[in-house]
Amino acid sequence: EPEFKLRGSFGTYTQADIVATASVPVSDTLRIGGSVASLNRDGFGKNLTQNIDNYDKQVFAARASIELEPSDSFFVRITGDYADDDSNPRHGHRLIAARLSPGFPVLDDVYDTQGGLTGPPNSEVINRGIAMMAEWTVNDNWTVKNILAYRDGESGQQLDFDSLPSVDIDVPYLLEDDQLSEEFQISYSDDTVDALAGFYYLDANAFNEFDVLLGTTGALIGLPGLNAYTFGNIDTKTWSVFADATIDLEAAMGWTGFEISLGGRYTDDKRTGNIIRRTLIGGRSASFGNTGTVIATTSNFLGKATFKDFTPRAVLAYKPDDDNNLYVSFSQGFKGGGFDPRGQTTAAPDLNNDGTRSADEIYDFMQFDPEKITTYEAGWKTSGFDGKYRSSFAVFYSDYTDVQIPGSIGVDTNNDGIADNFSGVTTNAGKARFYGVEFEGSGVVAEGMGSSGDSLTANWAVGWIDAKFKEFITAVLDPVTGVTSLQNVAAQRNIQNTP
Repeated sequence: EPEFKLRGSFGTYTQADIVATASVPVSDTLRIGGSVASLNRDGFGKNLTQNIDNYDKQVFAARASIELEPSDSFFVRITGDYADDDSNPRHGHRLIAARLSPGFPVLDDVYDTQGGLTGPPNSEVINRGIAMMAEWTVNDNWTVKNILAYRDGESGQQLDFDSLPSVDIDVPYLLEDDQLSEEFQISYSDDTVDALAGFYYLDANAFNEFDVLLGTTGALIGLPGLNAYTFGNIDTKTWSVFADATIDLEAAMGWTGFEISLGGRYTDDKRTGNIIRRTLIGGRSASFGNTGTVIATTSNFLGKATFKDFTPRAVLAYKPDDDNNLYVSFSQGFKGGGFDPRGQTTAAPDLNNDGTRSADEIYDFMQFDPEKITTYEAGWKTSGFDGKYRSSFAVFYSDYTDVQIPGSIGVDTNNDGIADNFSGVTTNAGKARFYGVEFEGSGVVAEGMGSSGDSLTANWAVGWIDAKFKEFITAVLDPVTGVTSLQNVAAQRNIQNTP
């Protein structure tokens, strides 16, 4: 039967969220459906410089699907989605008064701002995609599945880091990305084995372009309208083959309650990075509506790299009964390397201290290696009281190598000894280790308290983790001798987002 749902939410700040969903069977084998959403709200605060809302919402989104099932053994689903966020830029709230721009005290309302940056580009984020999944059940044991998908997006924003009318760290930027992916799977299942094997391919591009407008700083150092322009374009072509099988050892060998899972993935990752950075005076670059004059090119980099790795996985589980499952596992993971699209080649360290930055030194600075992890885990999953109680307990230990640490460094653009700009840099820290304990679960505390069929459920989760760098190699400049050397600074570094 056709279905239609309409939901509305209304609130303060003139919030009006409307979502409509419909589904219609065209025939016994074809069904179409979709939904649209309009999400709107005035800002929590005001941009006092531009007299517009700050932290408002203006979003439109839509999704559609077609499902075709010509037989009991064949199924196709095609989906598409579109989202357009046309909200105003969200400029920040200053915690301290500006020294170089007097007359702008700290505002009382944290949602108010005095940011003066405007377009181009227009403040808008658009994302869209389409995907097709086809599944063929060959027989009771074999299934074939294919997933083909395409996505792209574009974003224009204004980031006013100083949150003042003056031009001091104002960043208009453009982002564009697209990706085409293909995944093919074959699965097999019987009373003894559940297995899956397949192939994955991804062709993706990520592009960013932005100005860093440093008008206040430029005026102080004799470079009026100082601007650090960045262009970054990263291409990715990656493919992998994978297989995983779970074997019931009781059915295969008579080992009551035992089960083993074995799997692996081989990945071939190709990255191409093109990064250009220029220093301008006179304001914005041509890409953002002006004709600033280029006074220096600080990056003109083209690099290529290929990363290959095999990552295995193994799990041994024992179920003494239907309510308990104990397991130990070993797994490895791989996160591809690449090139930092914000990097500046003139910031590369002179590691051999010969007075010049060689092509190899620049390449090593701009490129970062894959991050790899090896994890060991043991745990116990249990349930009871007819499924009303469930819990899981696990201990784990992980070893990381070449941990990827994105960050920024100060850059001296005019060789006066003062860092007047910043550059992105992704560092491979070297080695890190994590270990910890996790315990989580849920349980039905009471039933039928108010009326028949209701229940009161408690959920809990607790964890403890200890994380530290074992090795963090970075280039360190001795301010006295002027000599740059590689040093292990692990004792001075902490891993973020861990206790």
